[in-house]
Amino acid sequence: MASEWSVRLTAEAQSGLDELLEQESEECYRDGLQAIGDLVENPTPAGSVRMRKAKDYYRLYICHRRWRVIYRVFFSQRSILVHRVGPRPTVYSGFDRW
Repeated sequence: MASEWSVRLTAEAQSGLDELLEQESEECYRDGLQAIGDLVENPTPAGSVRMRKAKDYYRLYICHRRWRVIYRVFFSQRSILVHRVGPRPTVYSGFDRW
């Protein structure tokens, strides 16, 4: 059996999770944490979408599809870096310049 993946969050992603808890319900926050935690078993679960303009970047919908988790998968290292967590209108801001 293959080993699990490691998942790390940037400071920006952690800040987004904190904002999620403040602006939405505790249930949305827990669901977001669960979705991120589940990445250790499968970095590209059903519902994840590979982003077109950035190699190895994916997004997940959380909180009734109003919020997004943007993360990068490093397949050779079996690691995942969660870059951002935020509401749909703002989470993509500046992403095209990465």
